[in-house]
Order: sequence, then structure tokens, then C-alpha cells
Amino acid sequence: MNGVSKAIVQRLDNVLFVRIQPKNRRVRKIVGRVYYIEALGASRIKIGFTTNPARRLKTLQNASPFPLKLLVTELGTVKRERELHKQFAGERVLKNAEWFNASSELRKHIESVKQAKLSRIKAKLSGRKLRAR
Repeated sequence: MNGVSKAIVQRLDNVLFVRIQPKNRRVRKIVGRVYYIEALGASRIKIGFTTNPARRLKTLQNASPFPLKLLVTELGTVKRERELHKQFAGERVLKNAEWFNASSELRKHIESVKQAKLSRIKAKLSGRKLRAR
């Protein structure tokens, strides 16, 4: 099954969620994007990892009865994703799921990721302006 050893199917508010677990644990070293996707109207946020956030959003949207919104991404690895899952374990909707209640703590974290990303972009832009002069 092309690198897939196990699929876990979970039901949440009559919505089916499937989580694929990779056969090869070395994927933790791949650098990609840690993403935060909100299920609008469900007060749920998914914390996941991918190398293609747009494709991942599209895949999730096809299986979701709720409209989904990509809140932000950050550079990271599967290890970073796991750290975030542990950090917000108290907000987990189902055991071992990647969906979390949209708590104020999680929203504050997401906002800090957005602000850090914005700061990096501003710093790059101001550096380009200084060099252009």
C-alpha cells in the first residue's frame, strides 16, 4: 500500500476521520510544513504535517462536511508536529487524533506563529530595501 501500514478511522460528531500512519519512521526527519486547519462551525483545529499544504487542505476538504480554512503554516518536521500534539493534549478531541478543540490557548499559539512569520517577512523586506539604496 505504498508506504502505508495502518489506517485509523475515527468518528467525531458523525464525521469520519482517517489518519494514515507511515510505515517508515524516517519521515520524522523530512522538513516540510506544520499546518493549522480550522473546521469552521465545528470549533476544531487540526495540527498536522505535510510537504504540500494546499494539496493537504484540498484532500481534507473533500472528506469534510465543514468548510476548512488554513490558518497558518510553519516550517517544521513530524517531530515538531508531535511536540505540538503533546503541548495541546488536553484539547484533543479524540485520543490519538490530530483534531483539537479551538481553545483560547491554541488560538494564542496560532496567533504567535502568525506574528513570528509576519516579523520574518517584514525583516526580509526591510533588508531588501536597505540593500536597494
